[in-house]
Amino acid sequence: MRPFSQAFLGGFLGKLAGAVFLAICATYGFGPDEWVRNIWPNMSEIVLVTLRGVFLVAGAAALFSMWKHYSHSPNVASWLHWPFGYIPIDEAARIAYQRTQDTHFAGWADACEELGDGSVLGAYAKHLGQCTSVRVSGIRPHMEHREEISKAFFNDIDIEVRDGLLIHRNSPSKPLYTRLAIRRQDLAKAIEELKHALI
Repeated sequence: MRPFSQAFLGGFLGKLAGAVFLAICATYGFGPDEWVRNIWPNMSEIVLVTLRGVFLVAGAAALFSMWKHYSHSPNVASWLHWPFGYIPIDEAARIAYQRTQDTHFAGWADACEELGDGSVLGAYAKHLGQCTSVRVSGIRPHMEHREEISKAFFNDIDIEVRDGLLIHRNSPSKPLYTRLAIRRQDLAKAIEELKHALI
């Protein structure tokens, strides 16, 4: 019960502080300059500069707290940009394919498609999780939170990546994970590793 009570208390106090802050801004204006004009017109410049700094730090802390809370949300992660959010696995595979032309790996992926063993981008998507050191994450069916996917899944020959889903060939209608993605900041590293991958 202790973690629950701490989370409840923290959330309640955070919302209370936010409500008080908004009420003050609605009454006296937004920012310490407006507050001074309405509450303490003779405040010294040193105190005013200090208040400005406190105001900026508090705002930055609030934004960081919001990003930390929502960055793993599947609905938010799709529009968060580098370096904070995720890039869908299909988009990462497409970019990797474009940037690894004339490499051994690209030739192998093209050959797989010609032989009917999956698509080029499907091969790239799977091997982003299998042949690179970056971690692919996804969301389990009926769950909300994103989690890292074990490398063991990608090493399984019967596992495929298709349309952003991690599926087993014997049960393609029941994905193991949905909304596969990697962190945007890891994409360049993954591409460099694919350039030197030996299949």
